Amino acid sequence: YNDDIDIEFWTPFREEKEEIERTHSYEKVLPDIEIDSDIKITLDIEEAVRNSSLIIVAIPCNKVRSVLERVKPFSNKKMNFLFVSKGLEEHTNFLMSKVFEEVAVLGNFSFLAGPSFAKDLIKNVPIGLVLATTDDKTSDIVKDLFKKTNVDLKICSDIVGVQYCSV
Repeated sequence: YNDDIDIEFWTPFREEKEEIERTHSYEKVLPDIEIDSDIKITLDIEEAVRNSSLIIVAIPCNKVRSVLERVKPFSNKKMNFLFVSKGLEEHTNFLMSKVFEEVAVLGNFSFLAGPSFAKDLIKNVPIGLVLATTDDKTSDIVKDLFKKTNVDLKICSDIVGVQYCSV
């Protein structure tokens, strides 16, 4: 990632937070991957989102609604949400954009997709990603995020289409 950017990671799991802080890794999810010690980890969701220029939602799609409900009280129209959670919500079959809309979180919704895995991004393997957004600020932030990487980023406005292709 671009090391000029401050990253704060939220987790609801104390054990996960403590392991990452202690070992700079999380073997359960990213075995053999070192997590940069500059990344701040918090259990406080308000702290994680309140002053963020980009909020990356990278959780199982069946947990998105409950997390968005927790974020909603702190949301505002200037926030930019970037979803990498792929799939349909269980029981409703909603895309993540529909869940976002239904929960009525304030802010911009964008979606990042590609045939990639987190460990490929971390190892800076050359990959292609598609950013589906209608927001210029989000586009600029994501371009900046990947400017010192091997990511070939394409940008389009078909948010629904990119989500369906990712399902």
